[in-house]
Amino acid sequence: MLAPFWTTFFMLFCAFLNPSTEGISLHARDGEPGPSPTPPPANLGGTSAIELEFSTVVQGWSAIPWAFSKCRSTFEQRPPPQGAIEAINTLASSTKIVVSQHSSCNSCRSLGTQSTYYVEFEQIIRQIFVSWQSVLLDGAQKYPQQWKPLVGVVFKTFTSFLVTIYDICLSLHIDLTIIFRSINLNYQLFLDVGLNLAEILKLNGGTAMLGNCPKGPKAAFKAPPMR
Repeated sequence: MLAPFWTTFFMLFCAFLNPSTEGISLHARDGEPGPSPTPPPANLGGTSAIELEFSTVVQGWSAIPWAFSKCRSTFEQRPPPQGAIEAINTLASSTKIVVSQHSSCNSCRSLGTQSTYYVEFEQIIRQIFVSWQSVLLDGAQKYPQQWKPLVGVVFKTFTSFLVTIYDICLSLHIDLTIIFRSINLNYQLFLDVGLNLAEILKLNGGTAMLGNCPKGPKAAFKAPPMR
């Protein structure tokens, strides 16, 4: 009578000692997930070469608005005129470093104006001129006697920087006239330091609507049609 009992007990005991026995598992019960499989390697091929180039340009140019803000912070401390001149020269060096590395992005326009990088770069250009205008205004107010003949005139060395802005914006179909209208840019502040934006940036006649538009030749800014 006891044989069936001991036989059953012995079979269960052996099954417990051998978890690999069919139907019994110590690792997962029926209906419960087992160990997760090793995930496949991440796909790193989703970004195109053009996107990588554009992102590098955006990252490089993003340092320029910060450099203008730093120059303005120096002006706010009202250093002697020579200190203000040094701040402008430092700013000029910062722009030259960026331009030397990211002066063009001819293939970037193929991404279209809806590209995230396009929108970011356009915003950077806007920030540059907002900050630049603030620097010129602060400088003229804090150095009224020395601004035009001594301090502000140093900005005339930024002509090549403006030419680079024109070239890259033309390539990317960014209309500077629209940007300047949106920030209500005061052209006279730039004229006072020897920078004729209408001439250097070849702005169209729409700048006359903004007031304080510098006089001089105005070649139309016409971006080629998008393809």
